[in-house]
Amino acid sequence: IWVEGEWPDSFFEVENSTNVTSGLQRMFQVLKYEAKFFIVAPKEVRPRFDRAISESPYKQCRDKYLFRSYPQLNKMFQSALKYRKAHDAFFGQ
Repeated sequence: IWVEGEWPDSFFEVENSTNVTSGLQRMFQVLKYEAKFFIVAPKEVRPRFDRAISESPYKQCRDKYLFRSYPQLNKMFQSALKYRKAHDAFFGQ
């Protein structure tokens, strides 16, 4: 759970060895929060994710669910790492 201020901003479920619907269901239980719901999984899982959010009960809130693959997560991490290094070099930390 990523918290911004006092409230959850984003929920993350890493689905490596379980069915993608288990992660969707856990996040569905906190639907009342104005947050984004991320499923992070191998890119091969994307078709299962797409099928699952097209069915009840997830289709009513499918716009809240986002799929991110491991390569996408790694790219984000590498970009953040570069930024942090540049920040520290510039500000002398």
